[in-house]
Amino acid sequence: MTKITRALMNPFVVMWLVLVMYVLKSVFKIVIGGMLHSPMIEGDGFHNIADLFEAIAIIVVLFVSKRPNCVDYPYGRKNIEFFASLLIGASLILLAIRFAVTSAVGILSTIPATAQIPSQFSWLPQHEPVVVTAESFPWAIGITAVSVVLSYFVSRYQISVGKATGHVSLVADGEETASDGVLETVTLIGVLAEHFFSARWFGMSLAFMVPWVEYSLGLLVAVLIARTGWTLFRSAMQVLLQRSLGEEHQKRIEEICLTTPGIEAVTSIRTFRIGHTAVCLASLVSRHNRPTLEHLKYGLNCALRSYLLDGEFKDADIHLKFRYPEPERHRIAYGLTRSQGLLYISPAMKDVTSLLICDMEDNKVVRATEEPMPPDAVALLKLKRVVALCLFAPDDADQTAMAGSSIVIRTSVSYVPAVMGLELQ
Repeated sequence: MTKITRALMNPFVVMWLVLVMYVLKSVFKIVIGGMLHSPMIEGDGFHNIADLFEAIAIIVVLFVSKRPNCVDYPYGRKNIEFFASLLIGASLILLAIRFAVTSAVGILSTIPATAQIPSQFSWLPQHEPVVVTAESFPWAIGITAVSVVLSYFVSRYQISVGKATGHVSLVADGEETASDGVLETVTLIGVLAEHFFSARWFGMSLAFMVPWVEYSLGLLVAVLIARTGWTLFRSAMQVLLQRSLGEEHQKRIEEICLTTPGIEAVTSIRTFRIGHTAVCLASLVSRHNRPTLEHLKYGLNCALRSYLLDGEFKDADIHLKFRYPEPERHRIAYGLTRSQGLLYISPAMKDVTSLLICDMEDNKVVRATEEPMPPDAVALLKLKRVVALCLFAPDDADQTAMAGSSIVIRTSVSYVPAVMGLELQ
């Protein structure tokens, strides 16, 4: 990339060029509009002065957003650009409303039955017809046409550089410049329509068509500008209120996590954006130890960053938190028999002298309590919330005893308690 190309892709260079454009526009439109006694062109020049101050504000916003991260602002100050986008969106909506009202007043003024309605309301703009003489027509066409071309060219330039460099405020100002081009196009059409329809064609004057062409098109333009303004306003609000990246992104992030070997579950995902940085906070469940989790975390970070940076984001900040799964807890009981100084797992319930109630976590005994065999063993097992009774050689009578309860009979693979992991005195 050459030095000239790098300079032209610099957001500050873009905005200084925009400043120069608005200075030239406002000076020429105000001077020529005054010379031609054209309130339409002169008023557009004063509108460009407001655009000039807006461009200065964007330069300040760009300067603040470029400041580096610090302790107080770990993500920098990029969100200030969305404040600019929010204000530009709101101003476009207000401009669209004003333009729609002006166009509606212009249409009403052409109808005899409604021509006096606007004058009855002081807050409504008064209709000012386009007045361009044969001598001033070339000047009006020239300044307006050049202004249209500049607006469209510069707006595309701003938007392309803004998207390439990740500056939302530059894109928003480009959209506002494009709306200026649309308004100037309507002005150009109005001047052409006034000149075209003022001439007599086949002995007829079509001057009555001028406001209908200009103001009907004005209503359409107001809708288009309002839509652009609402898009900028809504997208800025979503970022400033830290709205999630959307269901589609979150589902894909969850899918990437769950298809990674070693991840058992995703307990929560939170996403939002700061400037052009996507922020993802995820809580994951895994049984791996800490060294393995470090490798797992690195791999997931790479996969998620690759996905997020493949879209509209310029950077990604990913925070992954791991925890072990909740242990699977339940209780089982062993039937024990103490006889002649020996302790073994009972063959059947008729031989049981005591019940060993075991608290299990992930199929490991974490606590065991021995209870004397009660008259009603089933009632005690239910009270203790036991899910299974283990015997060495259960018979049909044992199955019958447990019928109708939620307790199942299991066969112990050994009658020796130590083999079954039971440490008894």
